[in-house]
Amino acid sequence: MIALISSTLYPSASHSYDGARSRFSNLERLEHTKGTVASLVALGFKRIVIADNSLDWHPATEASLAPAEVWRIPTPEFRNRGLSELFLLRAAAARLPANEPVIKVSGRYLLSRNPLTYIGDADVAVKGDSFTKRNGAMSTRAYGCRDVATFQRLLTFSITEIFAYPARIVGPGSLLRIIRASLWPAKDTFSYDDPPHSIELVMARSIKLMKLKVHFLSPLGVRGILAGSGETIDE
Repeated sequence: MIALISSTLYPSASHSYDGARSRFSNLERLEHTKGTVASLVALGFKRIVIADNSLDWHPATEASLAPAEVWRIPTPEFRNRGLSELFLLRAAAARLPANEPVIKVSGRYLLSRNPLTYIGDADVAVKGDSFTKRNGAMSTRAYGCRDVATFQRLLTFSITEIFAYPARIVGPGSLLRIIRASLWPAKDTFSYDDPPHSIELVMARSIKLMKLKVHFLSPLGVRGILAGSGETIDE
């Protein structure tokens, strides 16, 4: 059973689609992430991996986050932070044993429940709606997969889907955009190389399209402060 933390302890000054990448200092982000590790230790996780894609780094960081392993993995920096996270997680998952159950936790959040405790015979354990709606979504702050192989497949499918989604006709607006882009490609301003679609929507859609069996969690057991708005969440 592995806990994988997605992390950017030292974010760049470039803005995401949501604005500045963090309202917290690097030291505050590090302290928050120590809390993430401590919450996972309290839940009984013996192996905790932090996958971090920071461009900058400070030498004492790894030691301060023990007993977690810290893997520095360079990934493309997108304005869509969720897309950057998908690439980071896929690269990290490729280094993990395929048959091990795994949970993903966003760095800086505290986890009070282990999603794998409730997964049963499902493929994934997530907090979200039933995914029956077109705009169904899930929380990506924490979720569980029955094994790393399933996790890898979901990440790869989600990356493909986030790039493919701009070509999907999902309503009148998207139909008109695609027609305009086909007739007047020089005027097409959509960011195909950095699509703005929400990771929460795309991963839920991917789970549905892959026909994965889902256990829905309520509550999720995640608490923390949003880096962009400073809002406290408890879900």
